[in-house]
Amino acid sequence: MYKWESSKKAGEKMIAENLGFFIYIFTAIFVVVSPISGVVTFISLTSKMTHEEKMKSQKNQSHWHA
Repeated sequence: MYKWESSKKAGEKMIAENLGFFIYIFTAIFVVVSPISGVVTFISLTSKMTHEEKMKSQKNQSHWHA
């Protein structure tokens, strides 16, 4: 076995581990933040507002969550 072959396998293992960790963390953050329900809530609460009122409300809310 050549030296580069073992290095390639180690690199592939590291990529697989990092990808698994990324998926795990992304899923956890996605569940906590829940952007889909946030959009549904925003749409239902602002359904009778004008476009300008929605934009103003959205800007005000972004200050609370930043």
